[in-house]
Amino acid sequence: MNDQYEIDPALASLLEFAQQAALNSYSPYSRFRVGAALKLTNGEIVTSMTLWPHQPTIANYMRIFTDESWYSGYINSLEYVLINTVISISVALPAAYAFSRYRFLGDKH
Repeated sequence: MNDQYEIDPALASLLEFAQQAALNSYSPYSRFRVGAALKLTNGEIVTSMTLWPHQPTIANYMRIFTDESWYSGYINSLEYVLINTVISISVALPAAYAFSRYRFLGDKH
């Protein structure tokens, strides 16, 4: 079958950028080259990704610690951690005590 698919022009340009990024990708141990192209909300297409930002800033950290909408996430995370800690200790502590009293081959008592 020789089907032709219509591609949205905006998607076609994004696909073209991704294919170009794949040609420039670094894949020393594989022949499978991956290209990424991200379209931002302002319409800009980004194809180069780096480990280190070009313009480092702490603005996002300041936003997280000063914006009240993030507080519920903090509280939910703390509740989850506390509940899991209590459950883990309540299961592990009796098991550790039982193993400490158990006599097994090679015991030095």
